[in-house]
Parts: sequence; structure tokens; C-alpha cells
Amino acid sequence: MSFVIIIIMSNSKRIIKPFVLTHDPLVQKLIERFANRSESGIKRFRRTMLEAVKPIEKWIEDAQEESWDNIVYLEKIKIELQKGEKDGKKEKEK
Repeated sequence: MSFVIIIIMSNSKRIIKPFVLTHDPLVQKLIERFANRSESGIKRFRRTMLEAVKPIEKWIEDAQEESWDNIVYLEKIKIELQKGEKDGKKEKEK
């Protein structure tokens, strides 16, 4: 794996974008989505995560809420997969 740092000078702001070069297009796409989400958060909250300040209890609470959302999403996917398996069995029986 190789790392390339590209420095872009724009409106007197220095933007450093690290790119991880990988042969796996899935991993590369995830890295791009992760970077885009970070940029979106910076625009929305006007600071980076490193600059964000709040009590530790709030960080924990935020992480718990995100985790609960993930559990709900996973349960929904599981139900959809089970429905698909049942539908597939019905099709085979015809």
C-alpha cells in the first residue's frame, strides 16, 4: 500500500488530502466516502473532529445513539434478507 499526500493551495487555505492507493476498488470507494463525510461535517459544524469540544459524557452519549441507529439498520436488513429467503423458497416450490 502506498500513501500520497497532495497539497492544494486555494484561496490562501492549505488543504492536504491524503490518498491511500489500494488495488481494492471497494476499499478505495469507502475511503472516498469517509473523506466526503468528513468534509461535510466540517462545513456543517465549522470545525474538525479534532477541534470539537464537548464533555466526555456527551461523546459517549453520541456514540451510543449512533450505535443504536446501527442496530436498528442491521435488524431491518436481517428482516429483509429473511423475507427474501422465504420468497426464494416459494419461487422454487412453484
